[in-house]
Amino acid sequence: MGLRKWFTRAAMALLTLKSELCAQGYAWRLDDGASQQHKLTRAASHTHVLQLSEDELAVLRVSQGVGTVLGEVIAPSAAVVGHFDGKPGGPLEFSLRARASGSYQLRVRCAPEATVAEYQLTLALLAALPQQPVQPAAHAEPESPRLRALQQQPTAAQAFWKELAVHGTPLVEALDGGEQLVTFLYRAREDTRSVAVQLPVFRPRALDGAFARLAGTDVWYHSERMPQATRLSYTLVVDADVGPSTPADLQGHALSAATQADPLNPHSVPDRPDLPASDRRSLILLPNAEPEPWLAPRRDVPHGQLQFQRWKSMRLGNERTLGLYQPPATAGPPSALLFVLDGERYASVIPLPTLLDNLMGAGAIRSTAAVLVYNVTSAARVEELTCRPQFAEFLAHELLPFARAQLRAESDAAHTVLAGASLGGLSAAYTAYRHPREFGAVLSQSGSFWFWRSDGSDKDEPDWLIEQFARSGKLPIRFYLDAGVLEAGTGIGAIRDKNRRLRDVLLEKGYEVTHHELVGGHDDVSWRSGLARGLIALLAP
Repeated sequence: MGLRKWFTRAAMALLTLKSELCAQGYAWRLDDGASQQHKLTRAASHTHVLQLSEDELAVLRVSQGVGTVLGEVIAPSAAVVGHFDGKPGGPLEFSLRARASGSYQLRVRCAPEATVAEYQLTLALLAALPQQPVQPAAHAEPESPRLRALQQQPTAAQAFWKELAVHGTPLVEALDGGEQLVTFLYRAREDTRSVAVQLPVFRPRALDGAFARLAGTDVWYHSERMPQATRLSYTLVVDADVGPSTPADLQGHALSAATQADPLNPHSVPDRPDLPASDRRSLILLPNAEPEPWLAPRRDVPHGQLQFQRWKSMRLGNERTLGLYQPPATAGPPSALLFVLDGERYASVIPLPTLLDNLMGAGAIRSTAAVLVYNVTSAARVEELTCRPQFAEFLAHELLPFARAQLRAESDAAHTVLAGASLGGLSAAYTAYRHPREFGAVLSQSGSFWFWRSDGSDKDEPDWLIEQFARSGKLPIRFYLDAGVLEAGTGIGAIRDKNRRLRDVLLEKGYEVTHHELVGGHDDVSWRSGLARGLIALLAP
């Protein structure tokens, strides 16, 4: 046997041994920049070990191939500090900040429904993140009456926290004029350096949600005035250690690693207390929040089937996951076809299949099949959903014929709906504008109609798609538009006002438009409330 052939066989044997050891639960080390391909069977599990020093920041990327995988990150203390749930789609990235030096383990296994799964694991970033000085915001006087009373008697803080452990956070107090004062709270440790609240609204400055410390207590707080019917999600950012000297490419990862659900708020999305706080968002549900009657599965309602498959586009030259929803047989053959962009969003926090089951079961919409169009990657999402002719062509002339055949949907253009939120809403409206004979209905949630596009000259045109509708003749398209009343910023934050402008342009042209403003923000929790309303408006029998 030649030396070269011997080395080749030895290398293959080593790789085989490594794979077999891993399949039995053995572990191997992740190194900075390393990328590892793996295959799992149902009974197997893999453990990847990452050695981190205190305050090191690691960014892990998981790309899934065949099947789906589940994973969790275990700290040296044995606490679960991270989790991913195997949703199909593009690469998943998550950030991890080492609060103590030691070995961190990423344990990976097959999802219950998978017999085999393939995945690629990459340590995309490893960097030191030095601690920043203590940074409480400076507030002269708390706006909250409860906190003002506590400020006068700081020794009552212990009783205050006991009360909140029973009733939960945030603290909600009525104001004159129909508003509520919502005060977010955090019980600081001795080494707490900074706390902030992240809300799905556009703020002019990053520190607008920073907490102040109530003098003489362990109470950190931040108050916001909100309408009485607000429904909103939020997270807390604790000790992110992002300062003026933090490199720009680390800031987003550092914030992500420090983000968590509110530990004293019993309501979260997903509604799974078993998940670590880093993988949940807390809910604000004020007294007059609109009910959500269509979200929960109903025993007396037949269920459709949602299946996933990988789809390779010849036009775009990429591959993505599709979720194909077939209505229950009791609903009859589908006479409507719904395409949902950002499909991964509408299969999780927004439970589209359950919504469709319940709406059809109640006779509120016609029999509807659906396609959940997943993103290839986060970067590809921005590229594809910003008024790109190639992506519109893909939807109209590649995906639509496939979906009609696969789901046996006999929908006319008027009942072929394109739906999406944010950039997805923009892309839905743009694709219908380009292909109205294929897509005759648009369901846009907080559509990013502020989008500007350059025509190749030295001038950029804001509100580009709105201007196209203003300049063109009326097309055979019906619209449902919604946006949050808290999306009233400027620039890219002017979601509410840009949707109002598009509504006015369309109505002046004679389009059929249903427009609604939700008491919420740029948020899945708001969008899931509005989705049923939009489906009823466009797909009523």
